[in-house]
Amino acid sequence: PKDMASFPLLENIEKKVCNAYGVPVSVLNSSDTPSSSVSAALVDYAEHCIKPRLNAFVAKLNKQLVPYFGRDFFLVPDDFM
Repeated sequence: PKDMASFPLLENIEKKVCNAYGVPVSVLNSSDTPSSSVSAALVDYAEHCIKPRLNAFVAKLNKQLVPYFGRDFFLVPDDFM
């Protein structure tokens, strides 16, 4: 709607939320950026945000949960990149 036309305050909040969660702003504003930039931003996001969190989660599972199933058992995440 016309009433919601590009407020600087909303853009600032959007940037802060994206930075808090590690999401590139260009992913949310994909209509403003070329698809190649969005694809590169998604790869960067997956590589620098999702993958470290996934590895930390799997390490925690290996440390706390896997010992209940035996010493020869461990979890390894699939490589999604």
